[in-house]
Amino acid sequence: MKSFLQILGILFFFLIFGIVIGYFKTGSKKKIALPELNKVTGELAALNTNQAKVIYVWATWCVVCNSTLWLVKLNSKILNLFGIPFYSIEEGNDSSKLKEYIKNKEIEFPVLFGNENIIQELGIRGYPTYLFINKNSEKVFFDEGYLTPIGVLIRIAFL
Repeated sequence: MKSFLQILGILFFFLIFGIVIGYFKTGSKKKIALPELNKVTGELAALNTNQAKVIYVWATWCVVCNSTLWLVKLNSKILNLFGIPFYSIEEGNDSSKLKEYIKNKEIEFPVLFGNENIIQELGIRGYPTYLFINKNSEKVFFDEGYLTPIGVLIRIAFL
């Protein structure tokens, strides 16, 4: 029982540590201008709404993105249950390859076409990256790497 509590304590420490790092990586709550991007389906996605949202930036070639895709799918469903829009931006330029990837991986969440300029504007330095944006279009959390559903739930409490 003692070792179980020690493990639980260590996990709790790393959870809190990750949240603090994600918050401070964001810097001050800066208002960001989100561009209108095209979805893979051809529709235009207007990201500048007065609503909290989560943006996931990834790449098809990214090993971590591929190995944690099941978590991203779960996270998008959880966010949907809470009424928080989830958008993903893929950094590539090959639309036919991306459409095939989405079909093969059975991705149901919205995938938007990104490019180098958008990636730079958002301050993305690595993949995958989660951006948690409040209703005032301010970045609240900026997390590089994968996030567990618990991590997502804790972060949306601050939106």
